[in-house]
Amino acid sequence: GDRTLDLKGYNIFRDGVKLNDEPVAERRFADKVSDDDTHSYVVTAVYDTYGESAASNPVTLSRSGIADVTAGGISVTGSLGKIVITGADGMAVTVVTPDGRTAASLTATAETAVAARPGLYIVKAGPVVKKVIVK
Repeated sequence: GDRTLDLKGYNIFRDGVKLNDEPVAERRFADKVSDDDTHSYVVTAVYDTYGESAASNPVTLSRSGIADVTAGGISVTGSLGKIVITGADGMAVTVVTPDGRTAASLTATAETAVAARPGLYIVKAGPVVKKVIVK
């Protein structure tokens, strides 16, 4: 027969431990960690008829150093309401959300600021790809 998928929400796991009691209905989740360790996160979808999906690909985050990463003279920094890119003059910059949507696509100047809502972004500036957190 014809069955529909009714999404109840998502389960979020940090280092294999489920963080939520009930499925999270929102497509964003904030986790507070008190250490500077690196943590791995996966998400599953929870359906009323089919139960829980397989886990997403893991995303690994570290609190220490994630805000300011430098490589090859290119610096990508997440700050309050924006992402700042320096040293990528004339290079293509793409800012992508974790679910794959392009938030910005532009050519960098000596210092480029991209307005962004709070959250996690993947930024490609020339040859550099970095994860940043905007507050």
